[in-house]
Amino acid sequence: AGLVGSLEEANNIVSQIERSAGDLSVEDKRKLEQGAATIGFTYDVDAQELARVQRTLTGIFGEDVTHSLDLIAYGFQNNLDYSGEFLDTLNEYGPQFKAAGYSADEMFNILVAGADAGAWNLDKVGDAAKEFGIRIKDGSTTTEDAMKQMSKPTRKLYKEMLSGNASVADVMGAVTKELSEMKDQTAAFQIAQGLFG
Repeated sequence: AGLVGSLEEANNIVSQIERSAGDLSVEDKRKLEQGAATIGFTYDVDAQELARVQRTLTGIFGEDVTHSLDLIAYGFQNNLDYSGEFLDTLNEYGPQFKAAGYSADEMFNILVAGADAGAWNLDKVGDAAKEFGIRIKDGSTTTEDAMKQMSKPTRKLYKEMLSGNASVADVMGAVTKELSEMKDQTAAFQIAQGLFG
């Protein structure tokens, strides 16, 4: 109430959610309708588009509707739509982030960090994270050679990830921080090529 300009607009949101939400309980559909009204009003987002992203987050990552909406709002609040592709990036890269071992929260944190670092396009952040997630577990000579050039704590974290005691996102965070702090940025770039493609 108060978020939409007319009864027609409210009915439009309800019908879009009914068409797009998939197999949700009545309670979850109501939460999604309220979220679509709030986020849609604040950030000018179509309810159907929000429902599709919510399905990605619940279906792929197993998030509930409330947390999915919180994550989407968090993304908008942190300017993830700066290049106009935030929701498309979530739909396109969500499955790839999941396959690479990231949680939904980790995916959002990586996207925010990439946007904050000045990536000119959110897809580039998604590509780099996806590639890192694949390469860091592939056991290739390229990956091993790049990791040998990292500090002892980062190498230790990498070994912990391989044995299931740390996440891919933990290793990516450590590697990214270390590369950004290296004095020799040419060497950092070469290491990054080995790990991020």
